[in-house]
Amino acid sequence: MGVKFANPNVSLSKLFCDKLSFTIGYKSSSEQAHIASAGNELLAMKGSLPYNRRPYKKGVRIYSGDYPSSVRMLIQWAPNKPDKSFLRVDFNPAYADMDDVWTKLDIILPGGIDDYQTKSTITRFDATVDIYGYTPAELFASYPSMSITKLECKSGEIESLYLGSAEASKRIVIYDKMRHIKEMKKKYHLSLPFPKCPTTRVEIRITDGVHAQDLVNFANPFSKLLLRPAALMPPANNQAWKLFVALARHRGAQDALLLLNESTRKTFKAKIETAPNNWWKPTEVWKSWPTLVSNVLFLEIPNDNPLLPIKVA
Repeated sequence: MGVKFANPNVSLSKLFCDKLSFTIGYKSSSEQAHIASAGNELLAMKGSLPYNRRPYKKGVRIYSGDYPSSVRMLIQWAPNKPDKSFLRVDFNPAYADMDDVWTKLDIILPGGIDDYQTKSTITRFDATVDIYGYTPAELFASYPSMSITKLECKSGEIESLYLGSAEASKRIVIYDKMRHIKEMKKKYHLSLPFPKCPTTRVEIRITDGVHAQDLVNFANPFSKLLLRPAALMPPANNQAWKLFVALARHRGAQDALLLLNESTRKTFKAKIETAPNNWWKPTEVWKSWPTLVSNVLFLEIPNDNPLLPIKVA
């Protein structure tokens, strides 16, 4: 179940994490020796393959079944350069078996799951929501101080767009989920279900380097994301407006507005902000953020103590 609104043809999924990466900078030789030994233990398990690529000397990919299948986790250790953290872990909470993730982390981390909760730095967290009922080509998207830095089209129709640079601490990626699954099937020979209706995925990729325990108090990054159905933008018999909408969809509203004089800019900005939209409710989406953080970090979040570790027998 997701968040549903007045338009029966459009709904949003629950908020979820589509990718999570973290690092821990273990310094002691005993901790590093533990990770090396545990890494060899994981490599010997069924469904594991070595992954020895830069910037790490050692690594293991853990699959959900015999290869080819979806990757549950990537664990890397022993960096090529001393400025890198000794351990890096990458997994997708939306697809991974979280019980299995817990087990693997408890094996590889010297201090067990507590190290993940208290010592890790989250180097990437993709806060994600799916929009059911629209493709990216049908939407108008903008975010303050962000330009469209990458655009992928087919036959003139937008299939994916990127707001913000790859080096920024926050980047927004909006793409056609149907197209993405087709590419995954072709590239990795995976058996993945197709969406039952047009689906646009909206990811806000957070790469701030946030400590795990600070995630729960993270400010809502969706609050400033403006999404409007392009077909419902206020009509105008003004040639400048038509040109503006076409340019804004390919360069971003921020850039397009800056090309206008102040009076026209205010008029056009108001048209965008008042376009009908009864389904994009960032505050409603973000209400499930504490629960999501709790699930991916194996935490409980009671009202009186936002970061109480789960007790494991």
